[in-house]
Amino acid sequence: MLAPSDGRIRSFLGFLIVVMLVVSIVWLAAAWLYLPTEQQYEPLLATLTAIALIVKFIVGPRADPVVDGLSQRRLMLAIMRHRTNDALHQSLYQAARIELTFEVRPDLVENSLGRHTPTPPDSARSRPPGSTINTIFDKHAFTLLILGEPGSGKTTLLWELALHLLDRADQDQNHLMPVYFDLSSWSVRRDALADWLVEYLHSSYKIPVTLAQHWVNTDQILPLLDGLDEVAPEHMRTCVERINEFRAQHFLPMAVSSGIKEYQRLGTRLRLSGAILIQPLTFQQITACINRAGTSLNEIRRFVKSDPQLVSFLTPLVLGIAFEAELGAELRLLSALRTAEERRNRLFSMYVQAMLKKEKTIDARSQIVRWLGWLAEAMTRERQTVFHLEDIRTHWLPKGSQENVKRLIALTTASVVVLPVFFTRPIGTGLFAGPVLGLLLYLNVTRRGQRACRLFGINFMFGEFINHRSADRLRWSWAMVRTALPYLVRVLVPRLVLIMALPLAVRAGIAWGVSAGLLVFVIVTGIMCFFKLALVALVPVEEIRHSVPNQGLHNSAWNSILIMLLMGFPAGLLAGLFRGALDSMSNGILFGLAFGWILGFIVALGRGAFFCIQHLVLRIIIWRCGFAPLKYVHFLDHATERILLRKVGGGYRFVHRSLQEYFAQQCQPTRS
Repeated sequence: MLAPSDGRIRSFLGFLIVVMLVVSIVWLAAAWLYLPTEQQYEPLLATLTAIALIVKFIVGPRADPVVDGLSQRRLMLAIMRHRTNDALHQSLYQAARIELTFEVRPDLVENSLGRHTPTPPDSARSRPPGSTINTIFDKHAFTLLILGEPGSGKTTLLWELALHLLDRADQDQNHLMPVYFDLSSWSVRRDALADWLVEYLHSSYKIPVTLAQHWVNTDQILPLLDGLDEVAPEHMRTCVERINEFRAQHFLPMAVSSGIKEYQRLGTRLRLSGAILIQPLTFQQITACINRAGTSLNEIRRFVKSDPQLVSFLTPLVLGIAFEAELGAELRLLSALRTAEERRNRLFSMYVQAMLKKEKTIDARSQIVRWLGWLAEAMTRERQTVFHLEDIRTHWLPKGSQENVKRLIALTTASVVVLPVFFTRPIGTGLFAGPVLGLLLYLNVTRRGQRACRLFGINFMFGEFINHRSADRLRWSWAMVRTALPYLVRVLVPRLVLIMALPLAVRAGIAWGVSAGLLVFVIVTGIMCFFKLALVALVPVEEIRHSVPNQGLHNSAWNSILIMLLMGFPAGLLAGLFRGALDSMSNGILFGLAFGWILGFIVALGRGAFFCIQHLVLRIIIWRCGFAPLKYVHFLDHATERILLRKVGGGYRFVHRSLQEYFAQQCQPTRS
């Protein structure tokens, strides 16, 4: 059985062992300062034990994640079947179920030699009576390109193929596992297709990375790639090349869907065995669909008879909208419109009004439309088809307010960092140290300030800790340690010596002698170097997708709290002990609290804390500007219930890309 929590358990155990080591070192330092010599062996033993556990943890054998292939396969198939049923149930096409017709177009793909296949005669291009998408897939050697106009039913056809392939995989254990992949997110990183498939399996289906790599490398996945036309236009050609490279290396069955116009403009072709083009609906197909729906939609039949040219406008998407919103007589208003664009916009307007008719007031309806319009405009501008709450950035706001919002985020972050200084230090020190720390952090957050910090060489204090992305998980990277080691030796160690180790060592030497000063110097330098290595090795990783809304925010908050405890608590305890030994215990406690909070929070900024502050400030700003409600998840779920959005894992997408484009057009310009 899949055990996605195994990695987290191992990470948590590693975290506990590291905490044990740090606490043991602090205990050893405290024992050296306050206990007699004969009582110092216990903390020394605890420190050696923690070091032994870390060595055992790092070099010890690791469990093989691929331990029960059959149960893992069954679980993956169950997940895919659940998503397939959800997608087909939520599809607008289900309201107007139509038997689509295809046209065989081998001229739109290349064979294995990179050559085009001539187009067959018209008699051989039509769909044979009674054939289904799975029979056509089989006929074309299990590699197929599905093409069509917007709203023609390409994605639904791909989900129907997935359902047939799932039935085969359940009956035959040697059959490949069909898995749906949304290509719209490929252009984010533009990796090799095999790497992107692994990342998609991990982030969207929560498959452990090692298991996902095993499935992809051993050719156990049958990719169903949807939305080639939704890849950013400047990256579509590269995406086709990546698919062809993957096909040449793995020679697997696969299916790809794309819009016909976008695909034909590419100038390059996919190397697959066959391609089909979904044909426009005929009057007979529309009539048969209306007859199945009942007499309440007879107005559509009269609507088509009065203007036969409108048949081409009635795609499966349009019929699905009309059926779902129970539009009948209202469609007569479309006859007066001349262009297909005007008719489509009016149809979407009627659909939105019908879906929101249960809202209590007109203001509530207009507010929902305004919120969805802002979201659609931002998603279209960012070329996104799936929206996660973690995607909100400052550049989503009007241009005139972006810099002010960045300053507000920087000031909020600086205030949180330096707040303890005012309460734990004398008033004079607090009034000096607080603004200085806040100014340094503020300069490292803002763009102009970063240039100034690099110019004067003070960006090392805070700039390397700032991270604007979510930290869904923390990954230990030995490669980063090896890369940073020369920098640590040449640059960081001298800075640490001058800033922290040397002043403390001098004070300890004056108070207790030269040997004590040297020992303090070695301990402080070693601990700070250990902290820096841990910071370099703990790489924050942002997931492309999440399974529940706001998961990126929750993960970032949790990881930042762990980092604050791991780094801030022992550092504050150690600093408090040394300060207490040099001064009074009360001053040591106050100094330790302030030092631990500041160090822990600054370190956590690059591992989730800054993202959390930035996200919360942005959410409040867009609420105050009227772009979105404060309870955003509740609103998005409400729009999903009204069949305006569709939930995809932890994200949301409009029920169709054409509806997203309609809302984006309705949105008034907000970035001027």
